[in-house]
Amino acid sequence: MKLTTRFLLGLLSVGAVTAAQASITSSLFWSTDTSKINDSNGWSYGPNKGSAVLTGIQYAAGQVAGSVQTDTVLDPTLLRGNYMNNDTGQSWGGYSDVLTMQVPFTIGSVNISAPGDWSYTVIVPTLVGGQYQGSIQFSGGTAIGAGGELDFSYTLTFGGSMQYNINEQLTPTIVPEPGTMSLLLLGGLAVAGFAQCRRSAAARPPV
Repeated sequence: MKLTTRFLLGLLSVGAVTAAQASITSSLFWSTDTSKINDSNGWSYGPNKGSAVLTGIQYAAGQVAGSVQTDTVLDPTLLRGNYMNNDTGQSWGGYSDVLTMQVPFTIGSVNISAPGDWSYTVIVPTLVGGQYQGSIQFSGGTAIGAGGELDFSYTLTFGGSMQYNINEQLTPTIVPEPGTMSLLLLGGLAVAGFAQCRRSAAARPPV
């Protein structure tokens, strides 16, 4: 819990800086399906709502939607943070945050607070089906077991309007359990053995 407090306070302090530059007058975010991502623990918003931090519980891959308003069309910057608790019942070996907006945007200042040995790759947003889509792909590192935490933040910079919609698809990569891996291995060996028997039978000369 101490880590969470430091994480949220750190994000909000950065948000106070970015908000002054961003000219964001309001922002609102919500989970589109609380059976997948429960955001009832709440959102923390920085000064002028220039930062939005989710303290959530994740049961499955789900979406977060947002609406942002500004007082200018000049390149506002929004700080987004996620403190996600793994309640999927399975370990996470990676994580994907796919972002979609109606205008061009850039992803920057990515930070992973926990686990400390995870890394990330930013996929630069491109135009896909009339919307701009980019992503942050996270990889372990230490697997995040049931009840564990994934804490990360990033900034979004965009412009050209005074009203913006943001959609995030948050998808954990499930690590197969050891028993599942054993079954997959045995199944693969059985298939390989069956194929070898068929090849051997086909190669025998007719009697």
